[in-house]
Amino acid sequence: MTVVAPVRALPLPRPYLVWLSGFALARLGDTVLAFALGWAAAGLGGTTAALVVTVGAAPRLLLLVVGGAVADRSGARRLLIAGEVTLLALTLALAPALARFGTPGWLLVGASLALGTVTAVCLPASGSMPRRLVPDDQLARALAVRQGVGQVVLMTAAPMGGLLVGTVGLPAVAWGAAATLGVSVGVLVAVQESPGSGSDDARSGAAQAGAARARVDGAGGAAPAGGTSPDAPASGSPAAGRSRTQGLDLVGGVRVVGRTPGLRGALLLLGAGAALLLPVPSVLVPLLGRAHGWGPGATGGVAGALGLGVIGAALLAARRRAPGAAAQAGTAGAAGPTHHRSGSPAPGLAVSAGGALVLAVGPALGGPAAVVVAAGGALVLGFGNGTFVARLAPVVLGSAPRTHLSRVQALAGLVQLAPVLVTTAVLGALAERTSAGWALASTAAGLAACAVGAWRRAARAAPAPVPA
Repeated sequence: MTVVAPVRALPLPRPYLVWLSGFALARLGDTVLAFALGWAAAGLGGTTAALVVTVGAAPRLLLLVVGGAVADRSGARRLLIAGEVTLLALTLALAPALARFGTPGWLLVGASLALGTVTAVCLPASGSMPRRLVPDDQLARALAVRQGVGQVVLMTAAPMGGLLVGTVGLPAVAWGAAATLGVSVGVLVAVQESPGSGSDDARSGAAQAGAARARVDGAGGAAPAGGTSPDAPASGSPAAGRSRTQGLDLVGGVRVVGRTPGLRGALLLLGAGAALLLPVPSVLVPLLGRAHGWGPGATGGVAGALGLGVIGAALLAARRRAPGAAAQAGTAGAAGPTHHRSGSPAPGLAVSAGGALVLAVGPALGGPAAVVVAAGGALVLGFGNGTFVARLAPVVLGSAPRTHLSRVQALAGLVQLAPVLVTTAVLGALAERTSAGWALASTAAGLAACAVGAWRRAARAAPAPVPA
């Protein structure tokens, strides 16, 4: 009888943990400032508040793809440093402006638009950083840690923002956000990408291959300054040579998704899951609480339980070592994808469907028990949501060629953002015409359908058994 000793997960690389700490601190400052700006705008009326939120989020629809192309061409770390420095300068200008002019609508809208624009350009680069800083066999754990930290930031920012606005005022909040951005800039300058994992290496390899091909073919002509673009799908291919004369390839990510096995299906599943899951805490839980007279405290507790479920799933995923990870380490080339067997996302969707159903029917109990049952359903829903993301995110980022990491991340952001705009409106309208419970039940049905589709897809992709 052979006893297999359990494989202990190796600690994540220090550069990644340092980057994640600086990134989380800066995003906490950003989110607290965004809450404070929204709170000030709410004092000017619903129209102004909606406009401030909208102009802060709208640039993502327009600039995610541009930001991904710029990051892949110029380097994700370089773009992040430039973006954080720009955010720092804007915040340093905003703080004295708030002290001088107060909170007029034009200042709040302009600040939200400027900060949202820079953030949108940098999002694909920051999304690609885990794969640039950690070995491929640790990517799933690294993404799970980032997911948990991000959820903690989201849960902390609103109460912290409310406390700070009420005690020290909005200008001081802006100064604090500037301080966190300063730390983030210092971290980005100090942290270096892992050898062989950065876009600079991919650009260098493509440039060398292009130069060698030019010498063999006798094509002549000097390469443009800075070498070739990282848009090449593979070093030395005809596409790599053509990319020397191109600018930003805004549709390169779409082409990569279409030809990379499993990536298109993963993005479609990611978009469908986000479209059903994201409206729950932002729209359906508040509507459910108001419909049953829970009050803001109890409703906030239900929403908080959902966040705790996400954190629990992220922590569980971070403690696990992906099966087969050791065999996968080092198998990807500088520009090739690495396929991560982090498990099927179907169980996460199925668990989320069950949690949404409990959340929908729980209020029928009435009294305090209804809140307790709803909070339990939200906890289960959050755990399923976190499991779904923890298993699918490594597939999306790990399947992308290194030359297109940021562009694929840009598409991952778009396939979540665009459907959510539609489903939020549809589920809100359904809750108004019927009830929040029916809207949640519809969400549960949609999640169950996605789980069945994911299971069938995994069954088709599974290798056939080898005859004895």
